[in-house]
Amino acid sequence: MRAGVVRGQTEQRTYPQVTATARRLHQSLRAKGFAMTDVQVAAKAAPTVPVATVQSKFDEDMTRAFQLAGPDDVARAKQIALADAASSWEDVTGPVAAVLFQQFNGTNRDFSIAKARDFESAMKRHEWKRHHQGLAFDAEGMLIDGQHRTAAVALSGVTVNVLVSRKLDRNIIDAIDQSKARKAHEALQIAGIGDPQEKERIARATMEYVARVQGQSVKPTVIQLEEYVVKNDDTLSEAIRMAKVSSQNIAEPCMSLTLAAQIAHLMQLGQWPTHLIPGFLTTLQAGVEQKEHGVIVPTAKLMLAARRKETDRSKMTRDEQLATILKAAQHWAKGESVAKFKPVKGRDKLVDYHVTDEIVSASQMPEAA
Repeated sequence: MRAGVVRGQTEQRTYPQVTATARRLHQSLRAKGFAMTDVQVAAKAAPTVPVATVQSKFDEDMTRAFQLAGPDDVARAKQIALADAASSWEDVTGPVAAVLFQQFNGTNRDFSIAKARDFESAMKRHEWKRHHQGLAFDAEGMLIDGQHRTAAVALSGVTVNVLVSRKLDRNIIDAIDQSKARKAHEALQIAGIGDPQEKERIARATMEYVARVQGQSVKPTVIQLEEYVVKNDDTLSEAIRMAKVSSQNIAEPCMSLTLAAQIAHLMQLGQWPTHLIPGFLTTLQAGVEQKEHGVIVPTAKLMLAARRKETDRSKMTRDEQLATILKAAQHWAKGESVAKFKPVKGRDKLVDYHVTDEIVSASQMPEAA
């Protein structure tokens, strides 16, 4: 048995003593007839200094899942790992997956708790699909590929039907590491969606920003991104078109095509008047405004500095750029003068993307345009 290394750690796990989590795991293993040394148990359950909270929570959840396994689950796990068939489709339950993860997890890639949690969330949302990537075991029945999927099944408690391959050479892990995970835009391109990569970027930025405005933290899955793009394909195409038009005949636009399209799409979702969106984008890209103390010139300067990354102070995250531009859009649409326009800094100050009644009223007045 080998202790995984959590991606992002600066140190591997330490084995100074058997922790409370390890003792629970030790007792559970012995009750099921498995013999493990204290060092082996500590290798599974000892905390890590850099990510102690994340690691300890994962260990506790995995121990809890493992304790649900009975003798039949142990026997089923052995059958899945050591069956004579070179490959077969197998139903794997949460308890069986917990046994496989704890007792049959051999030479495998570095383990990422974040990746396992992402898979767990997808399974709980019933987004996990039956596909060719499953579990792989060597001739001794040790898991050499699929530890993240196995952990996710154990943690989620969701039964999945997976392809199991057996009696494989341990060295295939090198070939597996060279493979790339599928991206949403690849599936969208196959489905005939235009500008799939750009739409994936816009969808990801939009979904994350909207969630954070609502006080949530969301990392969209590949399936969620695909579904979002398919559902909003026409709207996204229009956002990209407006972004392209906004930078025409401008030597140095202050926004990239992607950022401009993301702003356009957020304003679409926020039900801004259709004529204001292209008008604002074009005005901001040019960085020219007749109004004294208007927001366009300072905002354009901020975006150019951020795009050029002139200084550490000028650097802005994607969400900060989106929030700053939306803030400027609100002032611009209402025709307001601002003595000193400041950028938005920090996620807790993100600007709502929805149009206000005041903006709608102002947009209907001839002088507001």
